[in-house]
Amino acid sequence: MTVVVFTVPPGVRAGQQIVVQAPNGQRVTVQLPPNTVTGQRMQVNVPDSGAPAPAPTTMPQQRAPPGLPTPPGGAAAPPSAPGAGTSLFEFVVPQNAQPHQRLMVQIPSGQRVNVQLPAGASPGMRMRVAVPTAPHGVSLPPLDVVAKLLGERGKGFNDKVVKLRQIIQFHKSQATDQPQHLVLNVRRDRILEDTLWHFLKAPLNDASQLRRKPFQIKFVGEEGIDQGGLTREFYTVLTHGFVDPSPALFTHSAVDDYTYQINPLSGINPEHLQYFELLGKVMAKSIFDGVQIDVHFSSAFYKALLGMELTFDDLEKVDTELHTSLVYLRDNEIDPLCLCLYFTASYDEFGVVRDMDLKEGGKDIEVTDANKEEFIRLKMRWRLLDRVAAQRDAVRRGFFEVMPEAEFKAIGMDDRELELILCGIPKIDVEDWRTHTEYKSGYTAADPVVGMFWKVMGEWDDELRSAVLRFVTGTPKVPVEGFGALKGSSGPKMFTLQKVQWDLTRLPQAATCFNTLYLPPYQTEDQLKEKLEFAVTEASEGFGLK
Repeated sequence: MTVVVFTVPPGVRAGQQIVVQAPNGQRVTVQLPPNTVTGQRMQVNVPDSGAPAPAPTTMPQQRAPPGLPTPPGGAAAPPSAPGAGTSLFEFVVPQNAQPHQRLMVQIPSGQRVNVQLPAGASPGMRMRVAVPTAPHGVSLPPLDVVAKLLGERGKGFNDKVVKLRQIIQFHKSQATDQPQHLVLNVRRDRILEDTLWHFLKAPLNDASQLRRKPFQIKFVGEEGIDQGGLTREFYTVLTHGFVDPSPALFTHSAVDDYTYQINPLSGINPEHLQYFELLGKVMAKSIFDGVQIDVHFSSAFYKALLGMELTFDDLEKVDTELHTSLVYLRDNEIDPLCLCLYFTASYDEFGVVRDMDLKEGGKDIEVTDANKEEFIRLKMRWRLLDRVAAQRDAVRRGFFEVMPEAEFKAIGMDDRELELILCGIPKIDVEDWRTHTEYKSGYTAADPVVGMFWKVMGEWDDELRSAVLRFVTGTPKVPVEGFGALKGSSGPKMFTLQKVQWDLTRLPQAATCFNTLYLPPYQTEDQLKEKLEFAVTEASEGFGLK
């Protein structure tokens, strides 16, 4: 049993259930007692459980500097040869580190490894750790999935993914100086302001640092340690902040409620261009980090980012009413006595109707059958490009400050492919998920509880499946390569179902750094469904520490 000390975060109330995260990533659901207040420090007894961290090994005595510890029995043990798929990396124990303490070690590839120091460890000591090595090459999305999403365009997509990964690996392999991580302390309710503040100062104002180094996220008021899960959570919370109505940066697209387009009136926010530039940097950084963002934008947004030509069909998704009127104008003969239309555009700006010329002297040029094609082209360009030019340019500026523009454009990626890279596969393939899942502590693929879990996943819609993914991995998105490309704290890590012998009244818990769901052996499908749904929808936000 371990005593977990945590601080009650802001915005919670007495009797509410919150989730506390232990150093090994284990999540514990805690029901706050009566009279609980924000900022109060509390403790709870938690059974020890969770995935072990890689254990470091000491260097051989004949090559070790004075002071290197030896194992019981005298002579230093030679390091074990790394197993298949692993590599040995050396690190120096930092100042103020203590025996048995957990710390993060970054290897040259930028990968971070969670290490627990052995007894006898001391500052300045050189040690080695065995790290799983990702297989050579790049895991690619299932061909049938890409074919459905991209059609004929999907045939060359795999090659483009490989080229993009090569660009990323090249820049990540460049020499790395201090610090090893880019530390951000952010408040959930002020996520945009806090992130912008960090990006405006060193080291985050250096694009080369953003390309090479991973984030280390600290949510203010929460005591979680970032081993990958908090970074994924950060991307999700931050991208939701960009499209929240409060900063007035985006509006819903004209055809649905789940894609977003730039708000032409975002200038009401005096810092709007700084936020759009920040968004571009965050999007590029997410590609380098291999993390999918949880927001989809309109096709016009991605095309403008890539410098692609916009089409008349793009207008329909941005402004359905204008698209309909221009289609009518295109397909019907103009009666100048009834139409009285000129080369101008009118728009409402907070209750004030404003007019602007689409071309020089436009207010005096009447639209006729002879010039209506030019009018339609200019009106479409005004609505899709000119009206949001400053915002679009800010996003592009931020994106290509981090992403090497010439190298990226040489790949030849289009808007739909870029969306797949940024947001992952929009539909969750349960069979792919099941294929790339491992089982621990007594569970097997044939276990009845495991069967019930997959039956529930098959019945739930993508919204609830995404909630399960976010609860377990920190992000609701599936990588474009599929579930086989999920990442943990030390590189590729499959989704894991781990059996825990807990009271069956308890909720499932998760270790986002290890992509692990701690699932008690519930006796019925209804019980599993009820406990899991409550855990992923009502108790899924916030990180704590054991």
